[in-house]
Amino acid sequence: MSNLRVTIDVSDVEQDLWSLVKLSDAATARRIVTEALLEACDSSMIGEMHGRASGLGRMHSRAASGLNYTRLADGLTITAGGVEWVAGSEFGGQVKIKTYNTRSRKGTSYTVTRHTTMQFNPWRGQKGYWMWPTITERMQGIRKKLINSLIDAALGQAA
Repeated sequence: MSNLRVTIDVSDVEQDLWSLVKLSDAATARRIVTEALLEACDSSMIGEMHGRASGLGRMHSRAASGLNYTRLADGLTITAGGVEWVAGSEFGGQVKIKTYNTRSRKGTSYTVTRHTTMQFNPWRGQKGYWMWPTITERMQGIRKKLINSLIDAALGQAA
């Protein structure tokens, strides 16, 4: 079975944010960043991914049925698995048109065109259909919460 794994790691973000708001210690910045991430990426995000996948059809819904998320010290990991074609469900299939010439038994020549990978929706590259759009939307909300939390922490230290 294949898995599709996304890890959101905030350990490298901490230094930039720490210098931005001049917090006195890195542990405070790390705690604020991790709390904002985990608050925005809870089980409701998995439910939202299920909803998007269900709206796309039965194949996508089945692919999303294996979604799990694991909290880490510096972020979280989202794993989609359970079916071998989960990546095709999320990113689509490369449309490969196969054309060849052949002859019938009577000797008549004709051209055959086959669409060989149309099991999945059209290829979307790294945009995705149900997992990446949800993560992208949630990350925008995380940024807003994170900036507000860090500003509040910096103002609390200044007072």
